[in-house]
Amino acid sequence: MVVFLVESLDKTVTDEEYVKYLFKDKPILGRIPEIEFPAGSDHPELVILNDPTSPAAESLKLISTNIEYSDTPAPKSVGITSAGPGEGKSFLAANIALSYAQNGLKTLLIDLDMRRPRLEKVLGLDRTPCPK
Repeated sequence: MVVFLVESLDKTVTDEEYVKYLFKDKPILGRIPEIEFPAGSDHPELVILNDPTSPAAESLKLISTNIEYSDTPAPKSVGITSAGPGEGKSFLAANIALSYAQNGLKTLLIDLDMRRPRLEKVLGLDRTPCPK
């Protein structure tokens, strides 16, 4: 009885079938395999740039292609969000934006995380204050 109670109260996503159940009428754009970032790279999180033929890079490219060519009209903007920190939003946004740019599409990547902006670090940019 205790096992049943614990299992019924567990609301974590455990597999793809649960995601399909939650979002019955929404398409799944892709799956990202577990990724090991190279230690010696200047920008280890830019998988599409570091290792463009790896399974992880191909899955990220497939996601950007699926966003562009899904059943709905191509979006003018794409938002990436999640419930908590450290879940891969900056990683995903940077790699999808890089994939869009490599395909010749106009791409503007904006980091809207006001508390802990991270895209500058992912892209290797220096944060400079705005001129007065």
